[in-house]
Amino acid sequence: MRAESQTDIAKKALALKQSAPVKSAYTLDEMVAEGDGCRSYLYAEIGAGRLRAVKRGRRTLVLAEDRTTWRASWPAIEKKPSNA
Repeated sequence: MRAESQTDIAKKALALKQSAPVKSAYTLDEMVAEGDGCRSYLYAEIGAGRLRAVKRGRRTLVLAEDRTTWRASWPAIEKKPSNA
């Protein structure tokens, strides 16, 4: 049995990613689990108007489009000049 090449592995990973269901909304717990911050930080962002959230019954949800927009607004790290 031959070992899989990096290209084969990459193709399989891409196929899995493309076949994964697309989420339309996220709970705050899902956002916390994916590294977007803790619950109190997310509520602070919602309260400040930087992150749009909606209510579905008792649940607070963030629509995928709003999450993408919010993440795009995060500041980029600027490279500091080296003292060479």
